[in-house]
Amino acid sequence: MIAIQTKYLPWTLLLPARLKAYTAKGHELTVSVHRPLFDTCKNDDEKHAKIASLLAEQQAWYRPSNYLIGGTTCEGMCFVFSDSDIAPKNGPVS
Repeated sequence: MIAIQTKYLPWTLLLPARLKAYTAKGHELTVSVHRPLFDTCKNDDEKHAKIASLLAEQQAWYRPSNYLIGGTTCEGMCFVFSDSDIAPKNGPVS
């Protein structure tokens, strides 16, 4: 199972404010929050979901039957895919 974490990186003297999406295995994507990419996002949660989706698309993790589900953490947000390889194909474990 893949979990994508996101967090806000504040601006510095050399870099603008950014959002970073990353996984435990070292996949990562960092994007400035001032890009047109985020113009359609209504709030910060949507920006975090957008960058998590971009990382998933970049790594070709999407399948036709799944989508990302997210929640907040102390650093930002965490997203997992809606399907899981843990449960058997014939239904949940009793």
